[in-house]
Amino acid sequence: MSPMIRLGKRILALLAWAIDNWSEFTGYACALGIFAAAVIIVHEVITRYARIPTVWQTELSIYLLMMATYVGAAYGLKHGGHIHVDLVTNFLSPRAREVLFLVTSVLGLIIAGAIAWYSWPMWWEAVEAGYHSESLWGPPLIFPYILLPLGLSFLAIHYLVHIARKIALVRDLFKGSGQGHEPSL
Repeated sequence: MSPMIRLGKRILALLAWAIDNWSEFTGYACALGIFAAAVIIVHEVITRYARIPTVWQTELSIYLLMMATYVGAAYGLKHGGHIHVDLVTNFLSPRAREVLFLVTSVLGLIIAGAIAWYSWPMWWEAVEAGYHSESLWGPPLIFPYILLPLGLSFLAIHYLVHIARKIALVRDLFKGSGQGHEPSL
């Protein structure tokens, strides 16, 4: 193997490592966001019971849960937390199953990439126009609007790593050298 190919493989492995760690970090950040949303909701219940409600609690908890949904999607992909319908796949051979997972991963990349691509202009419009929420609190909408393009961009990038690993696994399965092990990338 030539030195350039070895260097390329090392660079790809380093990029995959960085993307994996970024997905892990965003997953933990989203977990903190869910915890914060729970604390805010409990605070809201207490303040409403005491008849001193505030105007920011519901909206902020919604934004935090949006963050967990969109920004945490790459973490879910990394750990296999996305929905799997295994009624059919359980009857497939390991080779066919991995090929099917590869095809669905490519479809997931296309969908995540398209949504990210078309949602960035929506966020930029909110930045330029200075959109604010119509609630009494009225926060700028650039913060919740960035969650969709940012999260789906992270997801699309992580799909690239996921697909590269699936390609290596399928290649190994068809060569007969792999028995379902996770290839190193």
